[in-house]
Amino acid sequence: MELKEISDGFVSPQVFPEDLAILKDAGIRTVICNRLDSATANQPSYKEIQIAAKAAELEVR
Repeated sequence: MELKEISDGFVSPQVFPEDLAILKDAGIRTVICNRLDSATANQPSYKEIQIAAKAAELEVR
C-alpha cells in the first residue's frame, strides 16, 4: 500500500481489508472507496472493505 499526502488527507492505490487496521493506527478516520465492484478481478468488494472498516472502527464511504 502506498499513501500519498494531499492537502486535506491521503490518496492510495487499492486498499485491501488487511490494510484498514494499519490505516487506523496511522490516524486515518475515514476511507472513501471510489472503485466499482468488479472493476478488476483481484480487488475486494465494497462490502469486504465496509466490514473490515467497521472492525477497525473506521468510517467508509
